[in-house]
Order: sequence, then structure tokens, then C-alpha cells
Amino acid sequence: MVDLNFDDVPPLGTPEEVEVSGAERTTFYPVVQATAQDFRLAIRPDPRPEAGHYYRSDHFSLARVGVPSFSINEGIKYAGHTAEWGMEQAKDFTEHCYHQPSDEYSPDMDFTGDTVIAKFAFVLGSEAAWLPTLAGWVPGDEFEAARKKSLQ
Repeated sequence: MVDLNFDDVPPLGTPEEVEVSGAERTTFYPVVQATAQDFRLAIRPDPRPEAGHYYRSDHFSLARVGVPSFSINEGIKYAGHTAEWGMEQAKDFTEHCYHQPSDEYSPDMDFTGDTVIAKFAFVLGSEAAWLPTLAGWVPGDEFEAARKKSLQ
């Protein structure tokens, strides 16, 4: 079992990268890397690990009881745009829309990226379902003990 959490898939166009925050902590990460490569998505590392997003995201409740869990988000690089443009969009969303009433549909939204991420997610879910053994945490990860306990 693997928990895939989709925390932020903004309707900004076709992504050229993906953030998979926490996937590197799991034995499932090689599958994530291969799937990202198949989708021509560069893996963007967590740009602010010091902010502790991994511990504040929806997947955390499952991670802490041992289920290999991570978030999947688009990065900041989109087809036809610079990374700076993506950073500006992210900053604007965080400052003006995130968890606010202004976070609503707009006709100028481009949902092509949501399609890419949905297909990426479907493949990851399928790959997880067909693993010959359950995915786990990399040895020494803080959630490894909880995983071992849950399998007893």
C-alpha cells in the first residue's frame, strides 16, 4: 500500500516537472522516478524543506502510522513559460487565494496539467498495486518502525 496525496495541482498549463515530496523516503521512489521520466517530468526537490510541509500535509496522518506516503504536486516549470513565471504564479496564489474565498474557478484556468498529473497518478497507483511486495520506508527512516509494527 502507498498513499498518494495530491495537495496542489494548479490549473496553469502543462507541467514540465513534478514535486513528489517524501517519495524519496520510500522504497517506491525508483518507480516514481521511472514514471516521471516516462512522462518527461523532471522531479523538482522540495524547495523549502525547512518549512516542514511534509509534516503538515494530508498524507502525514498515514505516514506516521507506517503507510508509505507522499504528496504529488506540479513544480514551477510549465511548457511555454519560464521557471520565474511559475514562481510568480505560486507566490500570487499563496498570497491571494490559498485557503481564501478567492480560491475559485476562473475561465482563464488551463487544466491541461491536471490531465497530465491525473495520468501520472493513475500509472503510479497501478504500479503500486502490482508490486510483488509491499512498498516500505527506506531503512532508517523515522516511519520505518511504525511500518514494521503495522505489519505484525
